[in-house]
Amino acid sequence: FTQQDYAQKMIDDYVAAGIPPKDVWPQSFNDEDVIYWIQNTEFGDQAVALDEERVTEEEFTAWHKRLQENGVKIVAPPMWMLVEPGEAMATARTEATTD
Repeated sequence: FTQQDYAQKMIDDYVAAGIPPKDVWPQSFNDEDVIYWIQNTEFGDQAVALDEERVTEEEFTAWHKRLQENGVKIVAPPMWMLVEPGEAMATARTEATTD
């Protein structure tokens, strides 16, 4: 059972249950799963790349660029990456994702 088999099986389960693609937001920390769903299924339009911590801004920028180049439209970072501690203010990372 390969990782692609797992990614497809998850989608197959939604299809078997009669759940339409518009009602599914498939998510994974594995970029290859998300790219697979986009390139190979009707469920890819709302596929979500879950962001693990990227140590440097350069790593984050390269990762984000790769996702965009492969059609990923939605990235979901952990909440602590979105606002500065103790402030209701966007982090530099949040600002970078809107460019």
